[in-house]
Amino acid sequence: MILIAQSVPSATLVPCIAALPAGWELERTAIRRDRATFWFDSDVAGKHAAEATLRPTGECDVSDATSVPTDVAGAERYERPNRLLPRLETTRTYVVDGGCVTYPLSFDTPATSALLFEADQILSFQDRQSLVEEVDHQTGLELCGADTDCAGGD
Repeated sequence: MILIAQSVPSATLVPCIAALPAGWELERTAIRRDRATFWFDSDVAGKHAAEATLRPTGECDVSDATSVPTDVAGAERYERPNRLLPRLETTRTYVVDGGCVTYPLSFDTPATSALLFEADQILSFQDRQSLVEEVDHQTGLELCGADTDCAGGD
């Protein structure tokens, strides 16, 4: 979480894994400056069935997506379905202060409501201020970034 938070220090919300439903696994994580990505495989939906990527503001294009009611406080949500049948391919984008998160879903099997519900359970968000406080409490170190006041700056 610390590395993900520091990859885009301007983001006030940081994506995280809420739960991995049975049959889902974290396949890979890649973190670098200005981007953090994690991929998920499913024994039913297939390899690389879901992927979450945190980027700086302006790096997520929502011009051809539809604004939908959000399920994340402090974030605007957009949906861009590429294909619904027989295989689901859609990209969700969450725009937060200082960043954005894309969450493409691509299922190898026909999408069911149960499979979509499972994918919905994976991604969650943690507010940066809570992370700052937890890092300070656990380690005594400063996690810098948006909405923080630390000696290290952004």
